[in-house]
Amino acid sequence: MLEDFYQDSEQAKNLLKATQDFFITELSLTPVMAIELEFFFMAEEGSVVSDEQLDELADSVKTIAINHGLKLGNVSKEVGRLQYEVNFKHSKDLLKVAGDAEKIKDILGTVAKSYNLSVCFVPKPYTNLDVGSGMHVHLSLYDQADNNLFVKHNDEESPLLLNIIGGLLKYLPASLPFFLAAEQDFERFNAKFELSNEERRYKCNATNAPTNISWGVNNRTTALRIPDSHREKGARRVEHRVPASSANPYLVLTGVLLGAYLGVRERLDAPDRIWGNAFDEQYKLESLPLNLKEANSNFENSEIRKIFDQLKNKA
Repeated sequence: MLEDFYQDSEQAKNLLKATQDFFITELSLTPVMAIELEFFFMAEEGSVVSDEQLDELADSVKTIAINHGLKLGNVSKEVGRLQYEVNFKHSKDLLKVAGDAEKIKDILGTVAKSYNLSVCFVPKPYTNLDVGSGMHVHLSLYDQADNNLFVKHNDEESPLLLNIIGGLLKYLPASLPFFLAAEQDFERFNAKFELSNEERRYKCNATNAPTNISWGVNNRTTALRIPDSHREKGARRVEHRVPASSANPYLVLTGVLLGAYLGVRERLDAPDRIWGNAFDEQYKLESLPLNLKEANSNFENSEIRKIFDQLKNKA
């Protein structure tokens, strides 16, 4: 299993490095990745923090992170109460991408403490009627001439992008142990809000988390989202929305790379795109596993496990 890699950060780093090297050598393609990390600031009962203080806190985190060499994009408010998101710039240096996501947690904790707040990366810290936090991972693939191979041509999706989507979705059930380390992490996929039909046209009714194996363009109800990046053709990418905010970022990037690799190697087709709300029962989509036992069983009997066994000896 992956327990040893969760407990040993150095092993997790080495596994990501081995996986990245394997990916580039086997496919002659370079992965470019980024992370968005959601989290909650937690206030003691009865204490009040103003919007101005929160804005000041976010600005302080960004300044300190950049001064420490982190490739930070922004720190912004999310939909939950005292929920925020920090996003990082895309990079070919995957060890730095994951390392920055680890370092930001310490910076957030230190700055929040000065405002009498704490930081929580538990995916569902509140009730099932509130939103949860995830770690969203972005992936593009570049050729040796530094071209983004996910860019559309003649308004058609890149065949390579469709292979990647096919691999990430086919092997998503087997990849979950890379993305979710504890039983509580699965709580993000359980709860659904009761929304009116009108609201469901515009909102995700499952705590802003995916619950099934699906993909869509600019669709936040799906497991994989292709951001609407028509204004930035070179920025076309896949956003993987399944990992928990508390997961090990080195293992998360490894799991994404393994699914993407198999999609290319097996020339997998992407399933039908979801145009509406992926929680709508009309689509009859396969649900994500809802516990560690099921996820570990899927991993044990998968092609993902076979490649992992090859790579872990190099970690």
